[in-house]
Amino acid sequence: MFPRALPRRIRRAGRCALSVSGAALALLALFACAGAGDEASRACVLHHNLIEDNHILLEREPALVAGKLRKMVSSPFLFLRGTARLFVEDALDPAGPVFLPTAYGSFAGSRVLTTGDAHPENFGTYLSGDGTLLVDFNDFDTAAFGPWWLEVRRLAVGWSVAGRMLEERAGAQEATRIRLARSAVRGYLHEIRALERGEEPVAVEEGGEVGVVFADLIRRSRRDGDILEELDDFTRLDPDTGARRIFIGDIRPPGEDGVYDSTLAPVSEAERRMVERMIARYRHTLHDAHAFPAEMFRVKGVARRLGAGVGSYPILRYYVLLEGPTDSPDDDWVIDMKEAVPATRYPGHSLYPRRSFENAAQRVVWMTRAFHVHPDNDPLLGWAHEGNLGFHMQSRTKYQKNLDVERMIDRLRRTGGGRWTTGDILEAAFLTGRILARGHALAPTLDGPPGLGAIVAALGDDDEGFERETLRFAVRYAPFVFDDTEHLRVLLEEHGPLLGFRPSAPPR
Repeated sequence: MFPRALPRRIRRAGRCALSVSGAALALLALFACAGAGDEASRACVLHHNLIEDNHILLEREPALVAGKLRKMVSSPFLFLRGTARLFVEDALDPAGPVFLPTAYGSFAGSRVLTTGDAHPENFGTYLSGDGTLLVDFNDFDTAAFGPWWLEVRRLAVGWSVAGRMLEERAGAQEATRIRLARSAVRGYLHEIRALERGEEPVAVEEGGEVGVVFADLIRRSRRDGDILEELDDFTRLDPDTGARRIFIGDIRPPGEDGVYDSTLAPVSEAERRMVERMIARYRHTLHDAHAFPAEMFRVKGVARRLGAGVGSYPILRYYVLLEGPTDSPDDDWVIDMKEAVPATRYPGHSLYPRRSFENAAQRVVWMTRAFHVHPDNDPLLGWAHEGNLGFHMQSRTKYQKNLDVERMIDRLRRTGGGRWTTGDILEAAFLTGRILARGHALAPTLDGPPGLGAIVAALGDDDEGFERETLRFAVRYAPFVFDDTEHLRVLLEEHGPLLGFRPSAPPR
């Protein structure tokens, strides 16, 4: 399944652990790293980290974890998306190969509200409660209080990886990777200084000065959202009764490697009952719960969503068809119900929180609303929890679309109409930096006040120094993403689809 024409130094690097069961595999992989050379050592670190990061899901959903790993080797950017934990541990490990101490750290600056996974494809569109179509950050699964400067580094690395892909596949100039990373960092600093001067926070909205890339994203979101395309994709009308039902099947078929793209699978009766209980609780957690009568939340259908995301590919995710505002099938709602996962842990940044959350799902929703410029970016954002299982929920409409690196590659290498320039993508990178800065600066810190003061104090008057430091890290780290993608490919060849892990119980 995986090509063997790889450099010998990388092929050898895959041989770092035996196939054993349970948590022992991660420990064995870690011990095996101690006496290995640089390449083999890096492969062992990667092996250990992936087992540790996915060990619960390797037991519960081994086939889906195998799909996640196959998805990650298909693109360095998808690898980056699937290894947020590895990034944090690499960046904060003083003994690691990419460690670069910061001159801009502080106690207060380590208690800023962070998204947990700042990269270009986590910026997308929302239709807010007042009908405004806007762009904001849209993935808070692992959001946590932590160091703001590390999030800027991850955003810069993400744009650097995207830039190298643009160079290799779309003919962009060699320095594009550095220019994109720099543009994102400068956007961040621009917004911080603007807010420090008391200026209005950035708003990337329909009809505004948003640049070519975000204008394209907003245009497509408006077009597909207005025609309720999500109902065509995810539901069907019964030809006899006219009632709407959830669709079961492939919206887009799996790839040749078996990785799901967009599939809705049937659920058990027990799952359906669980979803109904969660929906009944969830409606009370909306930003304006009184705006939506209970009958709007009658469950009409449930399907398991397969294929979405990279890091979240194996987790529980359901699409739920609800009654919506009227009895008509034309205004039914589709709700995206996503299992909540633990927050990002920042080694060396132990926090003693004054603010606690009942569960991970509540944390995701609270932090989403706190980070966004409008707390009702999605009026149907909410959460529910039962036992040890929690879900955060949001509307699933075609008003929601993300930035897409593959689309950037396609548009940059076009020769006719619709072609983008490198300058267009640089402008998008600048705006992502501004959006991230606005969220960090205006959201409350762990101690309560907004993050702006802590960030300004840490920067002092040394914006140029911060830019140099962040770019130095991005230039150092981005090549590891490409090498690690190949390391993972070899590990899968050497150890199998689960990296040698054997679930303690047969798959369900």
